[in-house]
Amino acid sequence: MYANATAVYRLGDYVYWSRTYSWGAIHKAVELRREGVPGEEVAEATGIPRSVVWTIWRRLGLSGTAGRGRRARERETGRDHGALAAEAVRLYCEERVSTVEAGRLLGVSDEFVRRAVLAANRRMRTRGEANRLRARQQGTRAETRRAR
Repeated sequence: MYANATAVYRLGDYVYWSRTYSWGAIHKAVELRREGVPGEEVAEATGIPRSVVWTIWRRLGLSGTAGRGRRARERETGRDHGALAAEAVRLYCEERVSTVEAGRLLGVSDEFVRRAVLAANRRMRTRGEANRLRARQQGTRAETRRAR
């Protein structure tokens, strides 16, 4: 028998196991997530660090909209997430603002901006017009090429 037992938590098809945190603490984190409590508060309530709380949610398929859907979240916040994402991409690509700064300007997380940019990048690649994002990502290399 191991000195510290392994807590195995199953949720549908997903499994999260931990030797550090108890099954009860993981269960509490899952329950609080379903109630819509933010990660910071869940971390305080369970004693599990915030980053680990988010990892647990991700592994159990509870991250993102947590199955509630984007429209439901838009109704709760009263904001158009599509327009916010488009503006985030514009700031990042055209204004060359960092994800953190773009998030601060729009009142969203830097993670929201990062995901919006990645999604836009995927869409553009499928349309074959990735130039705008490529220019942002390889800006310095393109400039040095032009300088020669």
